[in-house]
Amino acid sequence: MCHQTVCEIDLERLMEMELERWSSEDCRETGRGGGRTQCDCSQLGHFGLFFDLNPGEPLSPLALATISYIGAIVSVFCLLLLLLTYLSSKTLRRKEHGRILINISVSLLCLYVVFVVAGLVTSVGPLCGLVAALFHYIMLVFFGWTAAEAVFLYHKLAVVLGNPIHHYVWKAGLTVWLSPLVVTAISVGLGYKYYINPYYCRATEWPFWLGHILPVSIIGIFNWIVFAIIMLKLCLGTVKVDVERDSARRTFKKNFFIAVGLSLLLGLGWGFGLTATSSDLKELTFALQVIFSLFVGSQGVLIFVFHGLRSPQFRLVWHLPLV
Repeated sequence: MCHQTVCEIDLERLMEMELERWSSEDCRETGRGGGRTQCDCSQLGHFGLFFDLNPGEPLSPLALATISYIGAIVSVFCLLLLLLTYLSSKTLRRKEHGRILINISVSLLCLYVVFVVAGLVTSVGPLCGLVAALFHYIMLVFFGWTAAEAVFLYHKLAVVLGNPIHHYVWKAGLTVWLSPLVVTAISVGLGYKYYINPYYCRATEWPFWLGHILPVSIIGIFNWIVFAIIMLKLCLGTVKVDVERDSARRTFKKNFFIAVGLSLLLGLGWGFGLTATSSDLKELTFALQVIFSLFVGSQGVLIFVFHGLRSPQFRLVWHLPLV
């Protein structure tokens, strides 16, 4: 065990460096020499750190980490199953929506994997910086694909007259996979030191604000606008459906599933992470971080359910009953 007094001294030194996110409970002894005890301290990672503008020590880091890691592992399994099904079915993967869904699933899967790895390398500075840069890139790729899905749905459902976008998925793929690489490379090149942190592997300072929060916020606002337009047209369309004697309950249920399915693919719930920023109201912050961690952790599972199990063609691949 580390000597508590030594760790407390190190903690005071870190606080003077404005890195007061440490907790002496997360310290372990790594060696002794010269009358000093070396302590390796880290902070348990959780999904709330993705958008936390002022990271601090949560009330129960173990609870948040448990929720986040269990959710990530289960979602990874579901996304792998979804990808296996789509890649093995020519009918599913040849559709543009199916190929966009594959890319969204791949980027989200990579995001979960990087998150898990990031929690294991906080004590290795250069490796932590590399993982932080990779996390930055994958996060932008994921949100880029949600924007690509928004453009695709808008052009398909909202644009009445218009020419189809030829080879849309290929064009979107080149843009989404390459442009975040440029943003990340510039951020790392100009501010590499902000990617190396002893407490969590994530960009800080201006790379976090300009390279992470700004583009994600712009994409989030765009996706919300597209979602509102599509749902408005859908609701206006239900008037005609009611005239055709379709039951109101069935129509509401159908629209509800469409809304949830769209919100998952457009990543609408991720903006909620900004409200989970650490503040003096620790109880409220903790509650918001729990909710956000539950949502992000279940994102892969929900995509599997709403865009996998609910699809008749998906169930045919596994010979499941069509209900």
